[in-house]
Amino acid sequence: MEFSKTKIKICPRCKRSFSCQQEEGCWCSKLKFSKEILEKIRAAYSDCLCEYCLKGLLISSHSKNDQLPL
Repeated sequence: MEFSKTKIKICPRCKRSFSCQQEEGCWCSKLKFSKEILEKIRAAYSDCLCEYCLKGLLISSHSKNDQLPL
Protein backbone atom coordinates (compact mmCIF):
# COMPACT_ATOMS: atom_id res chain seq x y z
CA MET A 1 0.00 0.00 0.00
CA GLU A 2 1.40 3.39 -1.00
CA PHE A 3 0.38 6.53 0.88
CA SER A 4 0.01 9.89 -0.77
CA LYS A 5 2.74 12.36 0.11
CA THR A 6 0.36 15.28 -0.46
CA LYS A 7 0.16 17.70 2.46
CA ILE A 8 -2.04 20.70 2.99
CA LYS A 9 0.15 23.67 3.88
CA ILE A 10 -0.36 27.35 4.60
CA CYS A 11 1.65 29.70 2.40
CA PRO A 12 3.91 31.83 4.62
CA ARG A 13 3.67 34.71 2.14
CA CYS A 14 -0.11 35.06 1.58
CA LYS A 15 -1.56 32.69 4.21
CA ARG A 16 -3.60 30.71 1.64
CA SER A 17 -3.87 26.94 2.05
CA PHE A 18 -2.53 24.76 -0.78
CA SER A 19 -1.54 21.18 -1.49
CA CYS A 20 2.13 20.24 -1.52
CA GLN A 21 3.25 16.92 -2.98
CA GLN A 22 6.77 17.31 -1.62
CA GLU A 23 9.75 17.35 -3.95
CA GLU A 24 9.52 15.50 -7.29
CA GLY A 25 6.00 15.18 -8.57
CA CYS A 26 4.82 18.41 -7.01
CA TRP A 27 3.45 21.15 -9.26
CA CYS A 28 6.24 23.49 -8.09
CA SER A 29 8.96 21.27 -9.56
CA LYS A 30 7.74 22.35 -13.02
CA LEU A 31 8.49 26.04 -12.33
CA LYS A 32 11.95 27.11 -13.46
CA PHE A 33 13.74 29.70 -11.31
CA SER A 34 17.33 30.83 -11.61
CA LYS A 35 19.61 29.59 -8.85
CA GLU A 36 19.95 33.14 -7.52
CA ILE A 37 16.19 33.74 -7.31
CA LEU A 38 15.58 30.33 -5.73
CA GLU A 39 18.20 31.11 -3.06
CA LYS A 40 16.49 34.45 -2.30
CA ILE A 41 13.10 32.76 -1.91
CA ARG A 42 14.55 30.05 0.34
CA ALA A 43 16.28 32.67 2.48
CA ALA A 44 13.07 34.68 2.88
CA TYR A 45 10.70 31.78 3.69
CA SER A 46 11.10 28.70 5.85
CA ASP A 47 8.49 26.61 4.00
CA CYS A 48 6.86 26.14 0.60
CA LEU A 49 4.92 28.92 -1.09
CA CYS A 50 1.59 28.45 -2.84
CA GLU A 51 1.27 28.30 -6.62
CA TYR A 52 -0.15 31.84 -6.80
CA CYS A 53 2.83 33.34 -4.94
CA LEU A 54 5.49 31.28 -6.73
CA LYS A 55 4.10 32.11 -10.15
CA GLY A 56 3.95 35.79 -9.18
CA LEU A 57 7.59 35.71 -8.08
CA LEU A 58 8.54 33.89 -11.27
CA ILE A 59 6.92 36.62 -13.37
CA SER A 60 8.61 39.30 -11.26
CA SER A 61 11.99 37.61 -11.67
CA HIS A 62 11.71 38.02 -15.45
CA SER A 63 11.06 41.75 -15.25
CA LYS A 64 13.80 44.35 -15.66
CA ASN A 65 13.57 45.19 -11.96
CA ASP A 66 15.95 43.06 -9.87
CA GLN A 67 13.85 43.56 -6.73
CA LEU A 68 11.63 40.61 -5.88
CA PRO A 69 8.45 41.47 -3.97
CA LEU A 70 9.20 38.95 -1.22
